[in-house]
Amino acid sequence: MEIPIALVAADGSHEIGRFVLWEELPNDPEKVKLELSFKSHLFTSVESDFFEALRDIRRQLEPLGYRPKCFGSCRNAYASSMAVNMGPGMKVYLLRLGSPAKLADLVPIFDSSDDMILATVEEQQEFYDTWLKTFHQGG
Repeated sequence: MEIPIALVAADGSHEIGRFVLWEELPNDPEKVKLELSFKSHLFTSVESDFFEALRDIRRQLEPLGYRPKCFGSCRNAYASSMAVNMGPGMKVYLLRLGSPAKLADLVPIFDSSDDMILATVEEQQEFYDTWLKTFHQGG
């Protein structure tokens, strides 16, 4: 499957890239493969699910100053084990501090909207860790 993706640079400009997804590898059906190509760049990741593969690709992109414009790159997005089991990490929850994740909060990781707050992998992890603390404290 191929998915066009906008890549947002630090200055707000956009490049268009292309994700190519493999839902299972011939030599390891438990793994997925994600490739991102744009300009003369090619980034590849093989992981257990697409959310982790996207995080790996994002780590490779961060030194170049780009962030993929998709829900999987949002500060408040995270894939639970249940979301990963519903399809190889193709959906994430959009989390709100102090509130449990609901099925209505699931969105496809490669889709986008205009009101997303894109983040680094580290910023996303920090938000998730904070969400866990506020959720378990009841807000």
